Amino acid sequence: MRRVVPNTEYLRIMFVGRSGSTKTRTAYSACMDERMGRVLGLDMGGQPRSIRTYKPQPDIIGIESLPDLSRIYAWLKAKQPRNDKIVSEFELNPPYGTVVADGWSEAQRLVVVSASGNSNTQLGDKPKPVEIQHYGTIFAQTTAILEGFYSLPMHVIGTALENEREDNNTIAFRIQMVGQSRDQAASYPEIVGRMMHIEKVSSQIRSALKHELTEDTVSVCFFKPSNKYEAKDQTGSLGEYMVDPTITKILDAIELSGN
Repeated sequence: MRRVVPNTEYLRIMFVGRSGSTKTRTAYSACMDERMGRVLGLDMGGQPRSIRTYKPQPDIIGIESLPDLSRIYAWLKAKQPRNDKIVSEFELNPPYGTVVADGWSEAQRLVVVSASGNSNTQLGDKPKPVEIQHYGTIFAQTTAILEGFYSLPMHVIGTALENEREDNNTIAFRIQMVGQSRDQAASYPEIVGRMMHIEKVSSQIRSALKHELTEDTVSVCFFKPSNKYEAKDQTGSLGEYMVDPTITKILDAIELSGN
């Protein structure tokens, strides 16, 4: 048992969208805002080349296995001790105020690989099938990872892919995860922004946003909940959408509202 105190000090976000929707660029824009502190990135299938012009640059570690992810989490939870081997091994410069987990969908793929006994499968080998008995383990491990990271005493920004699904003859876009994790994943951050590249935005939405779009507009982030996609804003500060979102714009909106 522990006392729970509502925490408004840290930003906890998940950006969801298709490949190319600028999730990575938006998440890592945190490194250009001093309020976020130094940024540590965990690359799990993102596109870090898209932020090569950012200054200052974040420190990024490529995650290749669940033990990699567990090791980083344990170090962050232990308050980033400088004498840990991980600091010298990856030339880190703690303390970090923000962690960007770029690729929760890929993180779950690592969970699936482990749970199904395919960790040692080589390229070209026939993988063992994912069976019904594996789904409980997959759900438990995935949610434990998400809950653990989003509970860290620092800003936490994650990204996840979405895919198209048909529910009751209605097309919807859901977080690209398997089983119940798909529905549970969005419960951990307080903000879920649904990212869309401007070229994918419908003409109807473009018309509604015409006064805010420019020739340089790249993407739009939606925060209003919808039965067609994942989105939410528990801060009540961000409105329905944000054109060309950045972490600075999000922080400014929250501070302006006083939430």
